[in-house]
Amino acid sequence: MKKINAKTSSRKYPILIKPDIIKDATGLIENNFRDAEKIIFVTNDVLEDLYGDMIKQFLQSVPYQSRMLVIKDGEDQKNLENADLAYSMMIENNMHRNDLVISFGGGVIGDLAGFIASTFHRGLKLLHMPTTIIGQVDSS
Repeated sequence: MKKINAKTSSRKYPILIKPDIIKDATGLIENNFRDAEKIIFVTNDVLEDLYGDMIKQFLQSVPYQSRMLVIKDGEDQKNLENADLAYSMMIENNMHRNDLVISFGGGVIGDLAGFIASTFHRGLKLLHMPTTIIGQVDSS
């Protein structure tokens, strides 16, 4: 696994690079998000069709209460209606600032997950699992 330590003027964060990193994600989440109690996993319908079993196994393996938000594929899905769906799910799940939003997808999923994570309760923790080159660039 390759680790790059990114640093901005306000904070530092690691960028971890490895094929099939989702197989190591449970341990990575436990080590890096110890305060989290709940997860909302954001993806799209195409990726759910392709990786649904792997996603379900991953969500069952983490020691956190988790919910999955699946939106339709496409740039037009990056909208406030889908953000509202996420907010409703997060409210129903009683999520708080120490909880975690995971994006699993390309640029649209990463942008939507980043928006909901940054605006709910003044910001939740965010983990990107990009599945496209654009998603990788946007995430880093």
